[in-house]
Formats: sequence, structure tokens, C-alpha cells
Amino acid sequence: MSRLYVLFFVAAAAAACSGTQPPSTPAETAEIPPPSPEARYTLTAFSEEGLVRIDGSESAPDVLEPEVRFGGFASRAPEGADVAFTFLRGDSTFLARLSADSARLQRLHGAEGDPVYTVAWAPDSQHLAFGYRTAMSGDVRISTSDGPADPGCSASTSVAHWPEASRLVTGDGSNRYIVSAQHCSTEATLDIRKMHHVTYAPGRSAMAYIYRDLVYDRASGQYVPDSSLYVSDLDGSNAEELFSSDYVPRHPSWSPDGSALAFDVRMDAAPHRRRVVIRETSGPFTYLLAPTDFPEADVVRPAWSPSGQHVAFDLVRDGAVSKAARTFGRTVILATDADATWGWIDDETVAYTTAGDSLRAVSIDGQVRFTLGPEWTLLAAHRTDGGAGAAP
Repeated sequence: MSRLYVLFFVAAAAAACSGTQPPSTPAETAEIPPPSPEARYTLTAFSEEGLVRIDGSESAPDVLEPEVRFGGFASRAPEGADVAFTFLRGDSTFLARLSADSARLQRLHGAEGDPVYTVAWAPDSQHLAFGYRTAMSGDVRISTSDGPADPGCSASTSVAHWPEASRLVTGDGSNRYIVSAQHCSTEATLDIRKMHHVTYAPGRSAMAYIYRDLVYDRASGQYVPDSSLYVSDLDGSNAEELFSSDYVPRHPSWSPDGSALAFDVRMDAAPHRRRVVIRETSGPFTYLLAPTDFPEADVVRPAWSPSGQHVAFDLVRDGAVSKAARTFGRTVILATDADATWGWIDDETVAYTTAGDSLRAVSIDGQVRFTLGPEWTLLAAHRTDGGAGAAP
């Protein structure tokens, strides 16, 4: 089965409206220029030979790590072309870091069985922190040029966010800790047991989450479930409710620069369609992403392109789910298979699995960039022609 594990992220421009009532449909804007048809990529993927690199030439792929399989986890650096991922060899799982542009592979950790790994990239993407948890142990490490270092986070087994060079967010399942990135001394502790879908603003000391609790309803005299969307500082202070449980907010997703939060809500007016809302953190404006060419559809699960220029989402019509993108005033259908695995490769290109489990990469104007058969698992695609969206 061909699979896709490139990371993806999206944005949109729209008419502004303040408050927690979803605003009106955004004004249309000019279409973007068509992508370059000469786009070229160097691919890193898992095949029957192991982890290989394909440079687009007629030569055989270069084997980077023989006889290994993908381990199911990948995290792409916010800047550059590096990716942290897991691979399997025998009965062991390994965490590694790959520089997709240079093919440099660095093993960071390994353990027998099925350890759980988490990764947080430093703001400059030069270093990363990782947590691991096995049936017997767990800890946090900082990856440096000299290898993994132990900062002394004895109470934590996971990492969640690296907002600035000196601060790190770690966790133990029930709590999140804001700690020093150098020696792991605790600055603050946050109980997250009622916080769901916690997501952090890249490069910023802010987070969003769905807060679920029982609240007392005076009208009925009963406790009723509440599920509201909040943004706050890392320690939970300065919490602001963006949308209450009445709008059923779901799927919060930060823009790549942390300046906006996208999520979907249920509209107040019948027929209660779901729409994507984009809230900018620098001001009181709330934007609505509603495709006027598909007014009867629900729009859910927003995802940001790597630079935040476009927005992608699930378009739900009569029970059928399509993968679509909003690109400066138009809605482009990317894939019609509801079960397709998909994601952004760069700001011009998405990749998705087809019904036959092959993988296809296409530009947002429909040009096929490359395809892979069902025996491949794509880990990273590094653009080498210097076009828009190419990794630096």
C-alpha cells in the first residue's frame, strides 16, 4: 500500500468581522498564477530495499538505510528540509533525523518493541527535543550536533512545543510542564485532563484547545456538557473563549507562522452547515472560509500549506467527502476518495493516495508532478528546481 507521510499546513483571505458569531462569506480575490510545469523533486521513500533516495534521474535509487520499514511517525521541521521519523528493523524501533536536501541521516534513539515518540523542533529548526515512552521507562532528550543530551526532565516522557530557545513544553500524560530547555527546571505546571486537541502556535508562546467540562444550566437545573474553543498562554493564563459549545468548534490548526488559527464551527442559521473560521491573533478579526461555488457543502478539517498561502479542507456533500483547496477565490477539488491519505508537499503541490493505493502528486491546477506505486511509502519530497514552494 502506497502511503504519504509528508507534513502539511493552509490560509485564506476573507472579509473581516469581530466577535464569536461566524461572519459572512468572504469576498473573492484574484486567482494565483499557475505553477511551473517544470517542477522537479528529490524523493525520500521506503521501498522493499529499505529507505532510499530518488533524484529523478534514470539511475537506481540510493539506499540510505537498508532493510528497514517505516515506523508510522514523522515530524517535519518548520524551516528547511529536515524530517524526524521512526523506522523498524527486526523487533526494534528507531527515531532518526534526515536532511532531505543532503541525505544526511542521524539516528537519535532506539528501543525494542513499540516505543512512543514525540518531537518538538527548536524555533530555528537546528535542534529538536524528543520524548520516548516504553513499557518500562521514558525520558526527554535534546538532539545536538554532538548527539542526544539529557536535560534532566525526569518527570516527563513527552515533548509538545519548543516556543523559544530557552523554554520547552514537556508532559507526562496528565500535565504539561513549561521548563528550561537547558536544565529542565520547571517554570509552570498545567493540568490538561479537561483540555482536548491541544495545539501550539509555531514559534509563539500560545496554544489552542477544546475545553470539555460539565456546566450548570440554570434553565434546566441540570449539568450539561460544554465543549468550547479557547486560546491561552502556555501556562493556561489569559485564556480567551473564541467559540462556545453552541457552535461545536472542532479541528483547531495554527498557521505555520503562528499568526492565525483555523478551525471549523457549526453555523447558527439553518441548515447549520459547518464552515472554517480563521482567527488572527494580532487583532479582533475573525474570517470565514466558505466556498461560494459549493454553498450546500460542509467545510471541515482545515490544513495550512507550508507558507500559509492556501487553505485545504474536507468538502462534505451528501455524505461524500472530497479533499479540496481554497486558492485565492476558487475551490479546487484535489481528491474524491474519502479515505485518501493526503498532504501538502509545497505551496503548489499536494500528494494523495489513489483508490489503487498508488501515490500521486499534483499541482493545485491539476498537473501531475510524480507518481509512486503501491509498494512505496513517501517520507519527504524536496523540490530542486528553485520554483515557488521549493525548500531553501
